[in-house]
Amino acid sequence: MPALIFMVAMIGFPILYNFYISFFDMTAQSVGMGHAEFIGLKNYEAIFSDPTMWKAIKNYIFYYDFLYLYFSL
Repeated sequence: MPALIFMVAMIGFPILYNFYISFFDMTAQSVGMGHAEFIGLKNYEAIFSDPTMWKAIKNYIFYYDFLYLYFSL
């Protein structure tokens, strides 16, 4: 049981905290001043409207499929 609590604390908390802060404007200036503005889904809109992100996802899927098929034969 202590190992489960430790794993939740060491893995679960950082994942949930990063999801929480993804809704804020976390620039170096805003963090340095101690104020991060809540911007909602604007970070996600910026990521998914960026063509470079879609190219990276396509490359990831291509190489994952290639390596999976290559090493599974």
